[in-house]
Amino acid sequence: MAARAVERIYSAESSRGRWRRLAAEMRRDLAAAPSLTGLELQRRLRARYRGTRLGWLWALAPALVVTLWATLAARARVLGAGDVGVAYPLFALWGLVLWQGLVESLTFQVEGLDTERPLLARVALPPEALILSRAGEAAFGTAVKIAVATAACVPLGFAPPATILAAPFAALPILALGTALGLALAPFNALEPSVGRILPAALVLWFVITPVLFEVPAGGALGAIMRLNPATALLDGARDLALGGALGAPWTYAAVAALSFAALLPAWCFYRLALPFLLERAGV
Repeated sequence: MAARAVERIYSAESSRGRWRRLAAEMRRDLAAAPSLTGLELQRRLRARYRGTRLGWLWALAPALVVTLWATLAARARVLGAGDVGVAYPLFALWGLVLWQGLVESLTFQVEGLDTERPLLARVALPPEALILSRAGEAAFGTAVKIAVATAACVPLGFAPPATILAAPFAALPILALGTALGLALAPFNALEPSVGRILPAALVLWFVITPVLFEVPAGGALGAIMRLNPATALLDGARDLALGGALGAPWTYAAVAALSFAALLPAWCFYRLALPFLLERAGV
């Protein structure tokens, strides 16, 4: 049997023309996404906590458990928290709430592409609608956790400063950083499942070098590594506004926040460039 000839089509279109076409498609899909994002977000939120009596309070459970452990460890002098200026349970709770926002904004994007590839292949749906719904789910969950963490100030006898009202806005760069990293990693996870298995270990390592449960050491190798960690400035800044009344390092926070938002564009472009290839490789 003669081998079947493979038809190949070559185009003289320049790379600049391809980039212009991609930019036009991204603008078109982004403009069409808002009308579908709200519906997809509602579906995701209903599906996530369907059948649970406590609903979104379950979202705070991991932070509360780890906060309790950290508090008991600090009292037993197993964990050295240092002088954090406020009740340590509040310090740890806010750190964990913000950290969870970072992790969820990253993992929702990474896991979402792998599970939604069949939908994207069969339905003329703008990918941006799914990207925004996953980002919205992470933002909604973080807002709920911040509200509960704010309410926790009352039983702990802490009078929060007025700047606590700005804490949700200060958390937005954290979500932007997680979303950008998630968009960049999602194609690799869809192409190679081992990336998804490595990610939890990588997040544990990132947790260790982020001041979630304790402040950045003044010196030493760990302190130097933590200061180079972009999540450090963002998490400390949001927590400083919530509990301290002012940003501890405003210029550092502003610079890292700007870079986090700026990283969304190249991550989004990479995501869109990889998407046709991933759908083809999946055979859907």
